[in-house]
Amino acid sequence: MFLTVLVLLAVQCHASGIEPGAARPFKVVSDIDDTVKITHVTNKADLLFRTFFHKSTFAGMPELYQELTKTSHANEVALNPAAELVEPKNSVVFLSNGPQFLQTTLTHLFFGVGFEGFQIRLRDWISQSSKIFKNFAMNSLVQETEDPFLMLGDDTERDPEVYEKFRTTHPSERSLSVYIHRVVGPQRAIPEGMIEYYTAFDVALSELQAGRLTEDQVVRVGQVVLAAPEEKLIPGFADCPSSQWMASFVTSKGALIKAGTPLFDTVLDVYRRVEGFCASRS
Repeated sequence: MFLTVLVLLAVQCHASGIEPGAARPFKVVSDIDDTVKITHVTNKADLLFRTFFHKSTFAGMPELYQELTKTSHANEVALNPAAELVEPKNSVVFLSNGPQFLQTTLTHLFFGVGFEGFQIRLRDWISQSSKIFKNFAMNSLVQETEDPFLMLGDDTERDPEVYEKFRTTHPSERSLSVYIHRVVGPQRAIPEGMIEYYTAFDVALSELQAGRLTEDQVVRVGQVVLAAPEEKLIPGFADCPSSQWMASFVTSKGALIKAGTPLFDTVLDVYRRVEGFCASRS
């Protein structure tokens, strides 16, 4: 009931609309552990178990990246119709401090759950420092492509600082949105302007607002989130959003959520579900 009333008020009262999305191809630059893959980085024993014996990804993340890849390719075709005749280029780049011997394991996992058009860059543990690897990798990416970067990471390690350094040392047109997965929780400060999220659906709604996803694409991600077991949505070790956070987040998207649409129904169902099982955990 709380979220139903909230969304109705937001639809009636919120004035902001969809921001114009730049109709150009882009790269999704993504961390792996606790961003797309359920790892529990802050607990070393659980990290090892989930790395080698219980490999799983967060609900809706493969579908989210699929839809972003479609948008990037469509933008490329709009600029260059001949691009429709060739295979879409890799629009997703995974960066991780994980060791290079995990390359094959991660590739099989990601293909198996539906990630498409990706490359994985892992750290050489002998010659590369964990403190600078991602900075180095992103600087290398800048030399390889003129596409802007849509960046996703989490709050367990240094992703916010890595992405902030990129934003402040490169032209603004090279950075689109930066999303940080809340695992540790709001006590972990993140730089201003980054968008915190708890589920893939949160990112999808924000990308609708940015003009890079359509309502149908967002609903697809939402339906996957709704069908997933709770452990793949927000694992027990991860922080849950507060009702206040969900209220603020949904209100900020209010102008996009029209009553009587599949998106409206999906928003209600997703946040009712999240609110319910988070309440049962507290």
